[in-house]
Amino acid sequence: MSGPAVLLVEDSGFMASHVSGTLEAAHGMDVRVAETAAEARQRLRDNDIDCLVVNTQLPDENGVEFVRSIQQSADLPSMPSLLFTGEFLEDVAAEAFDAGVVDVVSKEHHAGDSMVVFANRIKVAIDAFEQRLE
Repeated sequence: MSGPAVLLVEDSGFMASHVSGTLEAAHGMDVRVAETAAEARQRLRDNDIDCLVVNTQLPDENGVEFVRSIQQSADLPSMPSLLFTGEFLEDVAAEAFDAGVVDVVSKEHHAGDSMVVFANRIKVAIDAFEQRLE
């Protein structure tokens, strides 16, 4: 059985490579990467994704507004979304949760080493989402 399919929307090539590589190698996740909101929307249409992890600032759209648009779209599948941010969590958390984000993850604190906490937060979000569907 393969791990969960995660779409990481991250415009930093270094960060995308580091996060996707670690989540795949150390945690068995199937991570796909999109650099823009537009590319992410296309990947969501073309792939079966279990969880969306979105950077706060994207080249073509604000990450929070992107998640809000995904949550409100009848054309895109429903899934848990996590916001991945380098900003102070307090500065983005309220708006993110209002937009439908289920968790806000700090790049500074959770994107290093083996990313055990980050991976667990993704898995918890997926499990909680699936239980709500039952």
